[in-house]
Amino acid sequence: MAAWDSMMVEDDRKIRYMGRMLDEIAYQISYDEVRMNQLRAQIQDLSGLRYRMDELSEIEKIDRYDAATDSVIQGLFYYVTETPQASDLPLVAELMTDIRTMDNFVLQRRNAFDDATMALNELIEKNEKKIRSLGGRYADVEPYPMFLLYPG
Repeated sequence: MAAWDSMMVEDDRKIRYMGRMLDEIAYQISYDEVRMNQLRAQIQDLSGLRYRMDELSEIEKIDRYDAATDSVIQGLFYYVTETPQASDLPLVAELMTDIRTMDNFVLQRRNAFDDATMALNELIEKNEKKIRSLGGRYADVEPYPMFLLYPG
C-alpha cells in the first residue's frame, strides 16, 4: 500500500536525520561524547523496535516504538539545548524542524493507511465469497490490520 510505503520511507528518513544531527554537532563543536554515544545507540535501536504491517494488532509493540521514538527525539533536542553552540548551527536547527515535520507526517500516513485499509476491508467483506472463489492466494483472504488511531 502506498500509504504504508511512504510512512516507512519517511520514518527511515527521520531516523537518518537524527543521526545526521549528531554528526553535525560532532563535526563542529565540542560535545558530551558519552551522551552522544548513548543517543546514537538509541537511534540505532529504533529500526529493530519498529513494527511491521503484519504486527499492527500488537498494540504494545507500536506503543513501545512510539515511546522509544519520542524519547529519542526529546533526548536529542534536549542534548542540543544543553550543548553549547549546537543550536546556533544552521543545519542543526533545520534538522530539528525536519525531524518534527517527519514525525508528524508519519502520523498523517498512519491515518491515510487506516483510511485505505478500511476501504479495502469493506471491499473484502462485501465480496468475500467471490474473492475466495478465485482460489490460490485469495482462498484465505482476511481483512488487513489497522492502526485505528481515530474512531472510524
